Amino acid sequence: MKVALVVPGFSRDPHDWAIPALQSLACRLAEEHEVHVFSLRYPPAGRNTFGGLAHHAMGGGSRGGLRSLAVISRTVRALLAEHRRGPFDLLHAFWVDEPAFTAGIAGTLLRRPVLASIGGGELVHFPEIGYGTWGSPWRRQMIRLALGRAALVTAGSASARRLCVQQGIAAEKVVVAPLGVDTGRFRPAEPPAPYPPVLVQAASLTPVKEQSLLLAVAARARAACPELRLLLAGSGPLERDLRAEARRLGLDGAIIWRSDVAHPEMPAIYRQGHLYLQSSRYESQGMAVLEAMACGLPVLGTAAGLLPEVAAMPAGGDADCLAGQVLALLANRTLLAERGQEARRLVESRYSLDVADRRFTALYERLARA
Repeated sequence: MKVALVVPGFSRDPHDWAIPALQSLACRLAEEHEVHVFSLRYPPAGRNTFGGLAHHAMGGGSRGGLRSLAVISRTVRALLAEHRRGPFDLLHAFWVDEPAFTAGIAGTLLRRPVLASIGGGELVHFPEIGYGTWGSPWRRQMIRLALGRAALVTAGSASARRLCVQQGIAAEKVVVAPLGVDTGRFRPAEPPAPYPPVLVQAASLTPVKEQSLLLAVAARARAACPELRLLLAGSGPLERDLRAEARRLGLDGAIIWRSDVAHPEMPAIYRQGHLYLQSSRYESQGMAVLEAMACGLPVLGTAAGLLPEVAAMPAGGDADCLAGQVLALLANRTLLAERGQEARRLVESRYSLDVADRRFTALYERLARA
């Protein structure tokens, strides 16, 4: 099949890793389909070819508001031109605001089905932390129109699917189809990381990730397990505040701060740890959780994204509860190892890149037949 992937940004080359999970999926799909990626915003305009796919970059940059209509128009014209060179079977958009809106217009003009995938916070709005696309009337209308045109909508977790239905999307139109992890790249350490125990999180340092909860859990757990350390991989606008909070909690020497870790280095980050903790207020899926599991780490944390489906213990949002769970697992190394092995097996059976490839290919075939 010939497939158009419409995305906000994509890699310039195989070493760029702009959106790693999308790059991995697109290159895997390109092994059996003719895949053309159309990126609206990043990188600068041009055409790039790698991994068996063709990348058409529109180079829209950060232009917003009504000026984004020019980016959408240019992308639609590029889709139509490529369709004339050889017809598409379907269009697949990741993020259901601008990319899905663009794909919806092109799909209508080309009379081709559109698959739209929730990518992040398109359907939510938390005004107190400035997160979520749903708070913008302009974007909200764009999302509604895009979802109305889409033949199918995918969500990366059961919780994201429920949110779709709550926002008025017909339940039969929404399918759970998470992005997958490259289990060859992300695999357990051999031998496992030695003690003292290390708690890991990989996330941007932004309000929606709520690392203040992560620090509170670490402080409580260290009161009973003083040798516990925290490895925090990520950068963002809250780094200065979080470092100050860590000092206030007495965690100064207990945190390994790793900023701007390149994607190829991420497996090594997870392999230094023994347990992964998610503190996010919201996730549509949670790729870092799956990457950690693929590296043999049990996961704990808040009931956001797919964590309730994969956590080693029931998800929760209370620091005392999560600290208790951390200590319970770290105190029993046999149980910790068993949970880590279970995490790896779960990723291999349900959340690997191979599984995601087969799942999306089946959806493509379903739409093409229809």
